[in-house]
Amino acid sequence: FGEEGERPADFAASVEYQVKRSAEERETHQLIEPRLILSKDLGGWNFTANLFYAFVADEVKRSAFEASLGVRTPNFGRWNAGVELRRELALENESTVIPQVWYRISPEAYLKLGAGKNFAGQKDSFVRVAIEIEF
Repeated sequence: FGEEGERPADFAASVEYQVKRSAEERETHQLIEPRLILSKDLGGWNFTANLFYAFVADEVKRSAFEASLGVRTPNFGRWNAGVELRRELALENESTVIPQVWYRISPEAYLKLGAGKNFAGQKDSFVRVAIEIEF
């Protein structure tokens, strides 16, 4: 919403779609997450807070508000690194730490790779791959 750096924090919105397996029930669920994103760039570093509501498509009563915080390093050529802390309540009670790397595919797109560890609930591990496109 506006040009980056015009305000003390930058605001954006996004929608994410996830297919996620519940560790407790071993069932697959589809989630849609509309997000409000607040970010700030300081000295090449990027700090981000995501506030969102996770709609569980097949079990609406399990939907819940969730949040994540992240930090990303300055660019190393086409590469960045960072970490995300995520709190999830919709399907399970999870607190995850997700180290990540970004590779800039084009001026508008990144390939993001991450691996995470859940420190609450089932204490499972996971890998995720995402493509981010700016427009």
